[in-house]
Formats: sequence, C-alpha cells, structure tokens
Amino acid sequence: MSRARNYSGTPSDHFKACAMACSRASGSSFGTLMAVAFMTIGKETVGRDKIEACEVVDYIDTVNKALLSRGRSNLGDKTALDSLEAIRAEIAARGVSCNLHEIAHQAAVKAIKDFRGLPNKIGRARMFADKSIGLEDPGMVAVLRIIGPLDG
Repeated sequence: MSRARNYSGTPSDHFKACAMACSRASGSSFGTLMAVAFMTIGKETVGRDKIEACEVVDYIDTVNKALLSRGRSNLGDKTALDSLEAIRAEIAARGVSCNLHEIAHQAAVKAIKDFRGLPNKIGRARMFADKSIGLEDPGMVAVLRIIGPLDG
C-alpha cells in the first residue's frame, strides 16, 4: 500500500506539511533546519495559488537568511547553506528560463567539489576539522540528494 498522500491546497499548505513532517521525522539539527526552511517558504507563500519560477531566487534567499539566523553559521562554513547559496547564485546568473532542476543539480555538485578541500566549521565534523579536509559535507550531500538525479 502506498504511503503517498494526495495533498490538495495551496503551496503554503504543502510547505507547512513538509515542515511538520521534518519535525516529526528528525531530531537532528539538519532536520530542524529543513523544517525551518519549509516553514519559512510556507509563510512566504500564504494566499498564493502557485509559485512562479521567477520567484525561486527570492525564496531561496529568504530561506538562506532564515537558516543563517537560526543555525548560527556563515556562508563559507562548508554546510548545506553553501549549496543553497550556490544554487541561488547560479539560477540568478542563468535565469529561470533554463531547466531549474539541471541548474540546481549542477550548482550543488560544484559546491561540493569547491568545498571538499576545506575544513568543516560547523556541525559534528567541526571537532575534526583537519580530518574533514578532502571529505564531502553531509549537509551538502543531503541537498544534492534532495534535488535528485538528472536522469530520474
């Protein structure tokens, strides 16, 4: 039996449902940040029937600001936020008339490569900063996995 649900409602309803699911499913700091991200977008989209592609950059920027405030991290700390910022910047540079999924995927892959040679400054890996050099940040990998493969 499928556990998938057919949610009707507004984008805000969907984002708030995702926030609640993240809160219920994970007690980790990453789960909390995911819930904050979805709730932030849920609040931003109240009263909307749909989201336009041209708004994606602004929504990602709003989420980044909320997560930076909540998570007490900075861009450049080798976290999922660096992936989100790379995605936001690449969409802003290339425009929304392109394939957003492809742009997001490519930007997330590039961010992982760009930060691989740096130490983790936030999260559990910060305690082993020197040993994290050359490794992928788990949050950045999670962003890539959430985006999903290009061939799927």
